[in-house]
Amino acid sequence: MLGFWQPGKPWLTPLTLAAAIAAGFYGRILQPVALLWPVLLAAGLLLAERVALARFWRTLAWLVALIVATGLIFHRLPGFANPEVIADWRFGPDSLPYSKYLNFDGILLGVCVLGCTRHRLRNVDEWRQLGKRVLLILLLTMIAVLGASLALEFVRWQPKWSELFWLWAWGNLLSTCLVEEAFFRGLLLRGLMRWLMRSRHGEKWAIVVAAVLFGWKHLPGGWTYAGLATLAGIGYGSAYLASSRLEAAILSHFALNCLHFLLFSYPALSAGGI
Repeated sequence: MLGFWQPGKPWLTPLTLAAAIAAGFYGRILQPVALLWPVLLAAGLLLAERVALARFWRTLAWLVALIVATGLIFHRLPGFANPEVIADWRFGPDSLPYSKYLNFDGILLGVCVLGCTRHRLRNVDEWRQLGKRVLLILLLTMIAVLGASLALEFVRWQPKWSELFWLWAWGNLLSTCLVEEAFFRGLLLRGLMRWLMRSRHGEKWAIVVAAVLFGWKHLPGGWTYAGLATLAGIGYGSAYLASSRLEAAILSHFALNCLHFLLFSYPALSAGGI
């Protein structure tokens, strides 16, 4: 992953992807058909973003990328046997049990989108400037989402430390934050912004639409969870818009999730705990 932020070394991106695929085959997570999906996704993204094509062909390429990415993020494409790394673990006596899969299909989606992104942070100064641009947005997002979670009794103040934190953090960053931000901000929001760029408040509407779809993805967890995810998605989209960097959305998402994990009921209060 660190290869994405090494200036002057374009070969690191395909090398990183190749290493991820090799690890997947070694761990028997991937089957040969799985190789088709990152190829189609990367081809669609590169044609839509990097090649001078007519608007119709660029839109068609983006739609192909979106269809493949949708299949990957919702685990609908063949070739993957994602391992469960945390099974029915309770991080608190009144918290819902938590399970976590290392979703290799989603990780390939994130790696492809990030690898095909034209602008990535290249030095310490750019990272510092990113922090200045999104810090206030991140703080407001944390206050809004966690405050609403407490008010709705979705979580409870519950500071804790768990021996599983580092495993959770690594899996959350790679298999949740990278994946969801690559899809909803790096692919979907960016495409909506291009389509709505001539409309009044087009960028703001794009943020809202992407956030609503982000909330819809979380609907299996209930309407409250979906509403909170929508609110968080507005914050992540605002961070992306303020910086024009996918890294801002990924890190904002990860920071909020870490704060939620360490200080509040995780992932949520059970029915008996409310």
